[in-house]
Amino acid sequence: MLGWPVDYLINNAGFGGGSVFVTRSAACDLAMVQVNAAVPTALLKLFLPGMVARGHGRVLSVASAAAWFPGPEQATYFATKAYLAALSNALWYELKPLGIRVTTLLPGPIETGFAQAGQLAQPRLFAPGTGVAP
Repeated sequence: MLGWPVDYLINNAGFGGGSVFVTRSAACDLAMVQVNAAVPTALLKLFLPGMVARGHGRVLSVASAAAWFPGPEQATYFATKAYLAALSNALWYELKPLGIRVTTLLPGPIETGFAQAGQLAQPRLFAPGTGVAP
């Protein structure tokens, strides 16, 4: 991009939305696929060749525990996070022999304002006493 080598790539963008799949707009779902899956893929395609050429680099992809434990009202979010987790896990195998380390982070519910921003109807995930630490 700017001629600078990138040694660390952190894929940590994403958004969700709380409504049933059939009532959420296609535009919203497609935007979610773009941000949560297509953009991380594009960044990997952009920066991995340089890392491979240098024989070192690190990738951290922030997916979600929801990738393995999907539930109602966030089908597209769950699917995009499962995609990112699977892609990152596959890349771990492909890139390890080439000196590139890939880590997938799968955080569970954390009070960050994400639930409110996405109008999620599951505030109990973030309720005091649920064992979720900020």
